[in-house]
Amino acid sequence: MKDSQSFAAQASLALILAAGCGTTVTARIARPAPGQRPSPIVLAAPSEPVDEAVTGVPPGALTSQAALAKLEQGTVCADLVLRTWWGTPEEWSATLSVDGRDAGATQFNPYACRRLRAACLPLDSLLEDEREDANHRVKVGAGRLCFAVPAQPARTVEMDVSQGAYHLRFRWELDEGQPSHGPG
Repeated sequence: MKDSQSFAAQASLALILAAGCGTTVTARIARPAPGQRPSPIVLAAPSEPVDEAVTGVPPGALTSQAALAKLEQGTVCADLVLRTWWGTPEEWSATLSVDGRDAGATQFNPYACRRLRAACLPLDSLLEDEREDANHRVKVGAGRLCFAVPAQPARTVEMDVSQGAYHLRFRWELDEGQPSHGPG
């Protein structure tokens, strides 16, 4: 019976992922002065409630996070903590766009550091370098992704992170005023 329940959950999750789930989260941040870190705002991208129900994890357990770590002439870096169901593949894709123009793409494995028992995020990260949950139903990966960009971002930075049809978009709108954040 347990095997059939497990298979049913896996099949349901496969259908959800194949359907193209996606979340966009946006924050307006103050443009950092040269040499300064970006605003300390962490974007949280919740999963769909059905994802958590099908996989049997508590609400919020599959919420992923991102924070801009570096935003300056020539370089944009973001720290990521990605939470997925344990049965998902390890390879992810990330693309960066700056002011509406493609600025780079990469493939990455946010779980590789776990196998090495190493820290996945640098010490200066705003995000916590978490481990998997005790019952191993949630896979947690993390890392800092950096992209070379041709110019200082003027208006927007978007990082799209995907795994198959599952898609997260983290969007930072640069502002001269006070920071704010919320769902996009």
